[in-house]
Amino acid sequence: MTSTQRLGTSSSENSRAAVTQRRIILIELLLFALLLVMLVKSPRRLVYDEANTAPTISAFRAYGLTSRYLNSLTHASGPLFGAVYSAFSCVSHDDIYRFRFINYGLTCSFVGLMLWLLRREQFPFSTPLAGAVIAIPTAWVCTGIALDEMLGLVLLAVALVPLGKNAFEDLDPPWSRAPRFLLAGIGIGLASLVRQPFVLASGAILIASIACRRHVGSAILTPVASVLILAPVLVTWRGLTPPLVGSHVGLSPEHGIISLAYGGLFTLLIAPGYLRFRAWQIWFAILSSFAINVAFSLIVWEPAESLARKLLPHNIMSLYGLVCGAILLAVSIFYAVSVVVRTIDCRREVWGLVSHFGLILLLMWPVIMKVQYSSRYTLMALPFLVLAAKDHYRVNSYTTARTIAGGLIGAAVLWTYYKS
Repeated sequence: MTSTQRLGTSSSENSRAAVTQRRIILIELLLFALLLVMLVKSPRRLVYDEANTAPTISAFRAYGLTSRYLNSLTHASGPLFGAVYSAFSCVSHDDIYRFRFINYGLTCSFVGLMLWLLRREQFPFSTPLAGAVIAIPTAWVCTGIALDEMLGLVLLAVALVPLGKNAFEDLDPPWSRAPRFLLAGIGIGLASLVRQPFVLASGAILIASIACRRHVGSAILTPVASVLILAPVLVTWRGLTPPLVGSHVGLSPEHGIISLAYGGLFTLLIAPGYLRFRAWQIWFAILSSFAINVAFSLIVWEPAESLARKLLPHNIMSLYGLVCGAILLAVSIFYAVSVVVRTIDCRREVWGLVSHFGLILLLMWPVIMKVQYSSRYTLMALPFLVLAAKDHYRVNSYTTARTIAGGLIGAAVLWTYYKS
């Protein structure tokens, strides 16, 4: 092939990639429009966990940020949700229907922040990758219902803005570098006031700094600031959760496995190239997982249970939990191995380690949540998941198909919550 032919081929491939990228962006915009239509048509009554989150808004307005307010919380989340959403009461008039539109705005803000973070790293497909949040079914639930995860995700993304590769380089003097880590710590601390496990993200920054021996003195400011912000709340509660909730802490390896599996499924929807195995390895893991799970019932899990019960016959539904559990077990194995391998691969790149350590810590925290598990817990790792997997994101027809599939599944799951 001559140089002219090679240039022509390269130009043709770039043109096809640009067309495919525009198609993916259009599909993402259409899915966001569909989500907005569903919000407009959503019921006026409380849906799902809104019965737990909605009372915190009126409680904050009644008591303010006091110990009485903190001790009145009846769910395990932090106090910032009620504080932030009560600020919108003048336009929402405590109508939970209107509060859902705040979550929609938060999701759009999260996409904008991820777009900024990806463009800062000069990633060529920043726009479709940032918008890929709409391909994750759990994101539909957290956006379409007045839950608190999106607020925490926005604050975590904001906390990552002062950092990046440059924060760990020797380009800036110490007096200029330290405020970056301090601001990141404040952002993560505020996110942990929404969902306490977000505080683990500050540990990822320090661990990566220690591993690469890069500006540990500055990096330690991040967890210190985060812990100092969260500590007064924990001291008031005398534990990790409000007194009225009780203790949810306890070892649950099953929840850790399921969280890893959901992380793997989210990654498969966004950048399946992050998980690379040969065909025989995949089939061996799937078949052995099925055999082990059927024999010992290690993982019994029914994702999208409401939707499944509407679609599946009763006799098949009895096996649904075991089959899904076996699939989740196989995916968790693949994903765990992939994350470890990718973390080792970027061991000399401190920002890559921040992304991977943050991903690991926020994926694995459900292992100490003995009471329950929700895919919303895994979604908390989304900023790190996107940053860790970005180099394996591809713009092609398969990405288009996965975006459509993930978005439609998310719409179906959200619809079942609205109709239940």
